[in-house]
Amino acid sequence: FPAGTAVTSEATYKTGLPRKLGIRIPAQVSYAGMGYHLQACGDGFNGTIRLLSNILSLSCLWNEVRVQGGAYGAGMQCGRSGSLFCYSYRDPSPARTLGVYRTLGRFVEEFREDLDKFIISTIAGTEPLMSPRHQGIYADQSWFAGLTHEDAVQERRQLLQASREDLRRWCHLLDAMAREAAVCVVGSSD
Repeated sequence: FPAGTAVTSEATYKTGLPRKLGIRIPAQVSYAGMGYHLQACGDGFNGTIRLLSNILSLSCLWNEVRVQGGAYGAGMQCGRSGSLFCYSYRDPSPARTLGVYRTLGRFVEEFREDLDKFIISTIAGTEPLMSPRHQGIYADQSWFAGLTHEDAVQERRQLLQASREDLRRWCHLLDAMAREAAVCVVGSSD
């Protein structure tokens, strides 16, 4: 724009909501969420955190929250912006679920499964089949986010070269998340 004052390239937004929040709804099901940001521990996005969230979703949270806890679903997601969050839905015991979220660091320390299937499924999740229209939308989103082809290549390389040790490097983040994360539970008064 030829006229006007320059704006900063970044902006910080703060919410007035408490870090721990319960929202009562007239239903017998609940939803439990726990969110954190990678920058809180001085970390930034890396392909291995995407792999880690896939492993935790499919191995730990599916078994502990979905199968044993009775929730309809649960998982962990991470974003390139640094957001990291765990969620459950239609959860009969959100307090138990929050307890499971707090043990994720220990789960990673003890994790012994083969990484290949998780690497393959993580890559598959980053490359869905797209129509030309969706390819254009994705290209626009990447451009506006400042993501380049080189960023995608670097993330792919990090995924393909990931080791157990790379995953264990995130345990400090999961432990900090257990202590400091924002928490929201939506459910009945019980």
